[in-house]
Amino acid sequence: MLRNRAGPNRFGANTGREEESNQQTAIKLVQQSRTSGRLNLSNQSLKALPNALFTREDVTAKAAAEAKANWWEEVDLTKLSIADNELAAIDERISQFGALTSIDAHNNQLTVLPDLSQLQCLTILQLNSNKLTLLPDSLFDLPLAELQLAHNLLIEIPPSFSKLAPSLVNCDVSNNQLSALPASLGRFRVLTKFTAKSNKLAGSLGYMCVPTLTHLDVSHNKLSNLGDLTGCAQLQDLNASQNVLTSLFTNNTASKILLPSLVLLDVRINRLTTLGSGLLIYTPLLKELLASGNLLTDVCGSGLLESGLKGLETLDVRDNSLPSVPEVVVEMDSLKRLFLEGNPIRVPRRAIMEKGTAAILLWMRERAAPA
Repeated sequence: MLRNRAGPNRFGANTGREEESNQQTAIKLVQQSRTSGRLNLSNQSLKALPNALFTREDVTAKAAAEAKANWWEEVDLTKLSIADNELAAIDERISQFGALTSIDAHNNQLTVLPDLSQLQCLTILQLNSNKLTLLPDSLFDLPLAELQLAHNLLIEIPPSFSKLAPSLVNCDVSNNQLSALPASLGRFRVLTKFTAKSNKLAGSLGYMCVPTLTHLDVSHNKLSNLGDLTGCAQLQDLNASQNVLTSLFTNNTASKILLPSLVLLDVRINRLTTLGSGLLIYTPLLKELLASGNLLTDVCGSGLLESGLKGLETLDVRDNSLPSVPEVVVEMDSLKRLFLEGNPIRVPRRAIMEKGTAAILLWMRERAAPA
């Protein structure tokens, strides 16, 4: 019988050799970055950043001689990727790279962040898929345009977040444990995309005034309504699917919700019985209205009808409680896709329903035409 000569420690030995190989690879990449300004250390199984990044102690004699001979070719480090490793912390010496514009540290084991406030060229910071529970105030002293914080353990966004108001364009805080959106969002004047899906948001969003916002995702929360979004005049894409919405919006000062730029409204899988709720919801550019998986017995109620639905191209009201095809579809001159499956509809008859959107619309319009 043959015996394995590697002994019981063979796996540990292999792991050790693999770690050493990864470190050597990392050192080579560090050396190359000194002439490119870009360093990609992702997916190297690193538990700490290589010392060679901060000193030249680990550089071979040959590499040191070449670097000395070609010193004029060296450039500042501007982009650093340390994603997909096993880092529990980022070495505080990272602050010595003042020319950094981008750091990608997603998918690590980070629980804390160092003081990065010296990196005054940093505009992109990706920290998603870590284990962060708190964010240091110094983080918000940076001129960030993009901040990715999804898939962490955050329970709140600190008030100092407001210091990003002049620069932040894209922010993702989805898949955390947030119970409220930052109160300072109204101060942001260049923010275009904000993603907060899969948190613990509940109740109403209240009044939001972010004039530059074009995309808002608050899906997979516990919201009962979306508050008043009239201060988001450039909003194009609104995703509020998989909440507990019983009404779309609230407005304590007027009877009209103005969303003049909205193209997509996604409110699938909620508890809506109508989409009107007594408010005139003005959405003249709306192309897609997705409302499947609700409790709809009516589509528009006393609202939405005058809001410009003539431009609607897709209406999805599957799996609701509609007793008939909504009369409002007759007014939708641009409608191309009408989804009605899963409703207790008896009129028109099944043979027409099975022929699809064009046949249903033709039947509805002929029925509505004056004799």
